[in-house]
Amino acid sequence: MRWTALTVAAGLLSTASAHLNIVMTNDDGFGTANIRALYNELTRQNHTVLIVGPAENQSGVGGTTVWPTSNLTRSGRDGLLTPGAFYAGQEPGLDNPGITYFNGTPAACVFYALDVVAPVFFKNKPVDLVVSGPNEGSNLGPLVFTLSGTLGAAYVAVGRGIPAVAFSAGNSTKRSYKDWDPEDPTDIANVQAKLGADLVSALAYGVDTSKGEKVLPTSLGLNVNFPKINATCGGLPMVQTRMTGDALTDKVVFTSAGFPTWGDLAGSPGVNTCINGDCSLPSETSIATTTCMSSVTAFSVDYDSPQAYTAKTKEHLEYTVLGKMNTAPGSYKREWVPRGRGAMI
Repeated sequence: MRWTALTVAAGLLSTASAHLNIVMTNDDGFGTANIRALYNELTRQNHTVLIVGPAENQSGVGGTTVWPTSNLTRSGRDGLLTPGAFYAGQEPGLDNPGITYFNGTPAACVFYALDVVAPVFFKNKPVDLVVSGPNEGSNLGPLVFTLSGTLGAAYVAVGRGIPAVAFSAGNSTKRSYKDWDPEDPTDIANVQAKLGADLVSALAYGVDTSKGEKVLPTSLGLNVNFPKINATCGGLPMVQTRMTGDALTDKVVFTSAGFPTWGDLAGSPGVNTCINGDCSLPSETSIATTTCMSSVTAFSVDYDSPQAYTAKTKEHLEYTVLGKMNTAPGSYKREWVPRGRGAMI
């Protein structure tokens, strides 16, 4: 499997990999141990990295863009920011222009980074990659692809034509970077950071960004999930996977107090039927939750269905809107179809 070969060799390739200008964000907050550990490792591997992360936890917002309308009205996560702080800026007391926050959703952080902060930080050089995470918890399957702020940041970056990788951790430990030991190689945040940075450097190997070459093709991104790291589970090898298969969606359940909330629903065909990509690949859900390997799923923001399914839709439209329902002279349908037909089919 391609990702396995890449990551095994990543330690050797990192010194020969292209230097990348990388924007980082997440949905847990700009001060988590996970994001700071990956920032450290990416910079150690000779990439130039800019964090523009949320001022506070923004989990579960997907690709929603919510913008600040005032300065901070409450403390940021882990007390790194205080009420009244400006809506964007460097971490107070930390003299590092590469570590900044923005009081918006992860998708908004990406747009603000690309349009406001990165041109200054990178001196108008292009951003080569957006890295989101590592999230404090897994992000697996099609439902979570739309719900996760970690993935939302990645897919809006891909929509801007910039390759993106979303990293998520099977270990759901929630920690401030102030409780993290950057010198401890056994620290889970550091283990995950090494996995993530090695993959980035492997992707960058042989890429000449000065010629406009990209680490991933246009419209593609990666969803990477690490297993639960421990003394006997290190997250290698990395395995190429697909998003569908063994995936969960939601159903309504009720709390003991009688209020509705969400519960897991397994086996739904809507999130487990493979119609795109390589259906022979294992599912990211099974790899990341039942093995010690990391899953790597390629996704696209071209959301159109495969041509065979589109053709079937065309047949239905020709029978209804373009045919049976479009018969009366001077009717709205008759006048509308010639203008809209090309766009519809």
